[in-house]
Amino acid sequence: MRRLICSVIAVALLLIGRTSLGNTIEATLTNVVFNGTNFDYTYALTLTSGNGLANSSVSPASFESALVMLDFKGFAGGPVLSTSGGDITTTGSWNAFTTASGAGVVNNSSTAAGTTFLKGSSGLQVLGTDLSTEQNIVLQYTGSTLAPNLSTDPARSLVHVTLQSTIGFVSLTLASLSRDSGPSTSQRPVESYLTFGPDQFGGPFAPLPSAAGLGLILLGGLGFGRVRRMNLV
Repeated sequence: MRRLICSVIAVALLLIGRTSLGNTIEATLTNVVFNGTNFDYTYALTLTSGNGLANSSVSPASFESALVMLDFKGFAGGPVLSTSGGDITTTGSWNAFTTASGAGVVNNSSTAAGTTFLKGSSGLQVLGTDLSTEQNIVLQYTGSTLAPNLSTDPARSLVHVTLQSTIGFVSLTLASLSRDSGPSTSQRPVESYLTFGPDQFGGPFAPLPSAAGLGLILLGGLGFGRVRRMNLV
């Protein structure tokens, strides 16, 4: 049993380590607070090393940077943007909204048969299941060009977003689609990944990343096999 626990935690560590290698606008759940009526979920958006941001007018046009969080369960309010610490974009650099399906006004996105697609500039695309009974959270970048960071510096903090849910339990089941700029601004890679979100069948929130914390959550029945990432240029 101890060997199994160590193996699961090792996988958890590997998954955390891999997040810095993708082409990702990554949403990390940092806090869940009961506000007296609902639960406030705060996410920190970060940009993985070697990537940048671009709006829809920068060539190749209509492949603006964006993040789509599909089917945020129990949605009750938001999104509310804020900045703190080392965030390098402003709240005015993002068009933040919700939609029952799809990604709204985000260019080169589409929805069909309960699935939402986000296309990269090369023609490759990522996708996720999209139920019309739950709200999608969309952040579309409208700010000035942010050049890729080609140094050895870690991921860059972008902005924080707070959402409300009627649900106070979490699990690693919130599918997210992202598009940013690659090492060259002419590249607009896309990626899909899972992050923590509200789930009535989940467990209590524990601050992450934490090797032991993630290992325990995985052991709680979430299963590390459900974590998947796609890096597509």
